[in-house]
Amino acid sequence: MGKKQKLIGRLEKEVERLQQELSRVEKEAKKRLKKADSDVASLRTEVLRLIGQRGSAKPAVTEKPAPRPAVVPEVVTKPSTPAKSAPKPAPAKPATAKPATAKPAAKAPAQSTPRARRSGPTVAELRTQAKEKGVKGYSSMTKAQLLDALN
Repeated sequence: MGKKQKLIGRLEKEVERLQQELSRVEKEAKKRLKKADSDVASLRTEVLRLIGQRGSAKPAVTEKPAPRPAVVPEVVTKPSTPAKSAPKPAPAKPATAKPATAKPAAKAPAQSTPRARRSGPTVAELRTQAKEKGVKGYSSMTKAQLLDALN
């Protein structure tokens, strides 16, 4: 009976260790999903901002993403070796909108500057106006949305 009890005790410890490992892997997976969702939201905002700057049609309202299925991690078969995690890929950094700065006219002809090709005020100027008028949510609006809100 002594050997049987020792084996049962070792198996219970191994089950507990595997449960802890599973919990750690689930937490890591949730963190990665949260980061991925954040990256998707940033990229979506950037795309909508770019669409708004071209003067095309208003961006369509997007639906909430479908819930993700539960992540099932791989089971570690060798209990004596710690699980090795794959190196994390570098996250894609979304381009950020920089406020427009006035450039001297002597450096480049007026037709070659991006400001000359677009009509109307810049997004930064529109956001300043929206802030002054008390428009809510102005910081995340596209140029087209800002123009609509200010008119």
